[in-house]
Amino acid sequence: MSSVLPETVHTQRVVLLSYDGKGKVYSFLTQVFPVPKYLKTFLIWSFSLFALFFIPGIELFGQQCSPDTTAPTALCQNITVYLDGSGDASIVPSDVDNGSSDSCSAVTLSLDKNTFSCSDAGGDVDVILTVEDASFNQSTCVSTVTVEDTISPTFTAPANTTIFTDASCAYDASVGVTGDVTDEADNCSVGDATFVDVVDNTDPCNIVITRTWSLTDDNGNTASNQVQTITVQDNLAPTASNPAPVSVQCSADVPAPDITVVTDEADNCTAAPTVAFVSDVSDGNTCPEIITRTYSVTDDCGNSITVTQTITIDDTVDPTA
Repeated sequence: MSSVLPETVHTQRVVLLSYDGKGKVYSFLTQVFPVPKYLKTFLIWSFSLFALFFIPGIELFGQQCSPDTTAPTALCQNITVYLDGSGDASIVPSDVDNGSSDSCSAVTLSLDKNTFSCSDAGGDVDVILTVEDASFNQSTCVSTVTVEDTISPTFTAPANTTIFTDASCAYDASVGVTGDVTDEADNCSVGDATFVDVVDNTDPCNIVITRTWSLTDDNGNTASNQVQTITVQDNLAPTASNPAPVSVQCSADVPAPDITVVTDEADNCTAAPTVAFVSDVSDGNTCPEIITRTYSVTDDCGNSITVTQTITIDDTVDPTA
């Protein structure tokens, strides 16, 4: 005989039991059945091998699912996301879900915010995860998303260069002369590259400036330092005037070379340039014979000029008888 059920208003997940007439009750079917909402128990007619029985008061087991008015369980977890090379990051609901569920149906997940940018970097952003079941019941939870920018900026240091001292032995090593960084870049934002100089003037003729460039973006990420070498040299020659000319009557009267005849030697960096005799060159003539005497003037960095003194040999005295 089949069971007779009252008018149904909802369904219930139940376990049906059978009595074997020997004092034992067995479970033989588990199924969702329609039952009246005002009954927690109902009568089940059951046929056994030995007799026809009805068993009152069988307990129903399980969650009420139709209509389903119970909200799902929303569970969140906090996460950290990292901005990419374009300064963006995105998440999906499953990234922050920590096992949300519903007892009657599968759930769908959605977020109120799933994209992040440089404006979020270095801080925490609260996002709301919405969990919805098949009956449109909803629950929410909040996940804290920490947004980080860990990408270092980039730049190119100026090329190594050589500059020169001026007439006062000073030099200009400013970036307008030696070169500046012009290509600072970052996925978010960055300022200007900066530098620190270390000057080695052990050799005053080749002063070496080691310029170390660095760059840090607005989120504290640093680029690898880059080094520019600037060499400072003195390429200005000293100055001096030609000594006064000399005239003599005979070759024996030609004075010996004398560096003191150069009296106004000067240099931009060397206090006392070195004067040296170079040579005497005759024009090969007689009466008069012209000898060009050359002196060099050299500074401490090897820059040099020459000055000349003219010596004229001309016998203008008549012989005696």
